[in-house]
Amino acid sequence: MLLDPFYTCETPVVLITFNRPVETRQTFLAIKEVKPKKIFFISDGARAHVVNEIQLVEECRSLIDLIDWDCEVVKVFSDLNLGCMRRIVTGLSEVFSLEEKVIILEDDCLPNIDFFKFMEWGLDKYKEDIEIGMISGSNLVCHKYNIDFRNGFSHYINIWGWGTWRRVWQMHNPYLAPKEVRLNLKSHTSHLSLNKWEFIYWKELLKYTLYTGSTWDFQLQYTFFKHKLMSVYPKQNLIYNIGFSGTGTHTNIRMPDYVTLTNPTRYINLMDADINSIKKALLVRDRLIAKEIWSMGFLTTIRLKIMNFSRINF
Repeated sequence: MLLDPFYTCETPVVLITFNRPVETRQTFLAIKEVKPKKIFFISDGARAHVVNEIQLVEECRSLIDLIDWDCEVVKVFSDLNLGCMRRIVTGLSEVFSLEEKVIILEDDCLPNIDFFKFMEWGLDKYKEDIEIGMISGSNLVCHKYNIDFRNGFSHYINIWGWGTWRRVWQMHNPYLAPKEVRLNLKSHTSHLSLNKWEFIYWKELLKYTLYTGSTWDFQLQYTFFKHKLMSVYPKQNLIYNIGFSGTGTHTNIRMPDYVTLTNPTRYINLMDADINSIKKALLVRDRLIAKEIWSMGFLTTIRLKIMNFSRINF
């Protein structure tokens, strides 16, 4: 990462950690470069049956000791293992009980300097805009779909480095019930121009997510559907996901091409680009995002439907 001695991050930064000290250290050192005035450390507890995990958790937590600048530190530590979904949800709820806006990084989301500048700019510019629910630092299709401005708008979320406000978190129901989706998904997605298969895809994906109970982000996507929110994304990707090492909960796969092909350079000068004032999501790009990142399509829809067949029907 490239140090910018003239920039410090005024917005509180949240770092979500668990048991990956190598990845966590890299992300923490990137945060350290911008010397935020306040850091929240959200950390889940070790699992009793996993050998040596308590040492890994403590190693991640000990990174706090590397803070050598004027910084308020808030520890949001759990003695028990809550699991990915509950730890993130309860941790962020505690954070938003104290803060109006924050920047959020999980341990494997390595940011560059422009990420923090873009986050602070977006969180300030759209703080009172009820149509905007998130500022995202990721643009994982920038190699396939270029925009001319600093920022664009999307109906879809991306949580690889993001920021939001208390007002949005208060709208969010992380414990979404299947009945809510069954009764309301169609009306909540009427503004998206989804075709038949796209609608079925989202229905089956949400069904699968709610039954497995291991993720929290698709529930947030439903919140965006329900409240017709948009995310703001950057012209170029500002986050490199370093978590595809076989140790991640949801990145225990081969690194996708969209990660390597959008790996950001150290310093992009993104903030020199003009601001996009036309607040409209681009349907073509949204469909590309859904296809590239979530494999939305006919075959995936069929697979999801088969996996959900034996589960409780909506």
